[in-house]
Amino acid sequence: MKIASFERMTQLIASGKEREAEKESQNMIDENPSHYAGYLCLAYVYSKTRRKLDLAASYIEQALLYNQTIVENYLVAISIYEQLHKTKRILELARFGLTLDYTQAKFYEALAKNGNFNLTEKIALYEKALLYSPNQVSYMGILSELVFKQNPRDKRALELQNLAFATKPDDIPNLFRFAKMSYARCDFEKAFQLAERAVCLAPNETRYQEFYQEMKLVQNPFFGTYEKARLYTHYLPAWTTVTILLAYTLFFIWGLATVGYLAIVMWIIPLSILIVAFLVQAGAGEAKTVQAKQNLYVRLPIAIITLLALFIPAGIQVVSLASDTVKEKITVQKQVSEPNEAYHVQYDETPTRVATTAENHHFNADYNKLVNLRALVRAGEQNDEVLEKYVASSYLPTFKQKIKEASNYEKLMNARFYQMLNLDSSEKAYLTQEKNQFDLIILFKAGKISHIYGHTWTTDAKEKLAMEGMMPHIVTDGKYTELNQ
Repeated sequence: MKIASFERMTQLIASGKEREAEKESQNMIDENPSHYAGYLCLAYVYSKTRRKLDLAASYIEQALLYNQTIVENYLVAISIYEQLHKTKRILELARFGLTLDYTQAKFYEALAKNGNFNLTEKIALYEKALLYSPNQVSYMGILSELVFKQNPRDKRALELQNLAFATKPDDIPNLFRFAKMSYARCDFEKAFQLAERAVCLAPNETRYQEFYQEMKLVQNPFFGTYEKARLYTHYLPAWTTVTILLAYTLFFIWGLATVGYLAIVMWIIPLSILIVAFLVQAGAGEAKTVQAKQNLYVRLPIAIITLLALFIPAGIQVVSLASDTVKEKITVQKQVSEPNEAYHVQYDETPTRVATTAENHHFNADYNKLVNLRALVRAGEQNDEVLEKYVASSYLPTFKQKIKEASNYEKLMNARFYQMLNLDSSEKAYLTQEKNQFDLIILFKAGKISHIYGHTWTTDAKEKLAMEGMMPHIVTDGKYTELNQ
């Protein structure tokens, strides 16, 4: 039913004639104090002008007292109590209002917004509201957001979003709502455009400004990468996330067994991205949200400490490898460029080229290590901790790779020491012989195999050059061993 006086009040308020509407409503009460219409109209005027809300609530309660069968009484009452944030009264009014008119969308919305319902129940209520008010864009936007929260991959959320845009492209709450949804989908570009549009339409709205600043922040590649990873895992089931982390950890352990400490790059790279992302966020002044504070004061220190704990042994390993490489190059250059000076001076003091008993004792110790290593290889032992007793850690990955080839395996298993040459105080070169043919050059440093040269073992051009430069010097200047092999 239509109430003529109430219709007139709505027209006056829409035309901006607030004083006139207030005066006419008061006159209605004065003329008939026991009729609900005057109280309803005055309550409506005060609710729309946001003046005297407590007085508006008093008037609408008076209207309800005089007539409890008028739907407009309940609609205005809900509007007033929403501004007063009185949830319990709103729910009472909405439930009773539905008994009078179940086609009123506002009653369903009031229940959904103020009731203690789960996500599925809220979606059902907003679907009812949209059914009876199909052109209400706020219902489209809210329902789209609820469907997205329930299932981010539900296409209905995007359909409702597109419908809301088609109906009213510049609805500011929906722009903000859809910007957040695009952000959650990791569509940062779309989120940035929507947030920018909302800020242009409502430049004084603080929450839009804050969200717009967040959208600008994800333009940074480091923070954008961090946010994409965080949001991606946020919508995955917990067991899926745990499985991914476990698989990554197992892959890391396998990497340690194959390439050694270089495998920690798998952790250094993501930790570095996290640290830079958190610093970018802190530098932008984004430290108001709980997540931003946790990033700055909890996750950032943990990431830095973890990175240092990983980086220190990695740095030591890199320096060690670099040092070994430089020393090896210097040794080879000396062998090639200064053969006579480097070696003849040494052996001028020892006229004979046959190893002494003491030297043979040391040769025999190295050979025994080779024998033990061969036993491990035959047994299929690939444990780095065991192999590193006989092979230098810097050469171990290459050794494990080379020994897989049948020809290399055969050569190593049949190797017999024939001559030996001191390269420096801690490194020796052993020349092996098979069927009266020189075969391998095995370098021992600090009691461990540091390199193996050979026609099948050596494929790199530089290593071949080093082997060819080393071979004649060992033959010419090396001592013959007298090992019982």
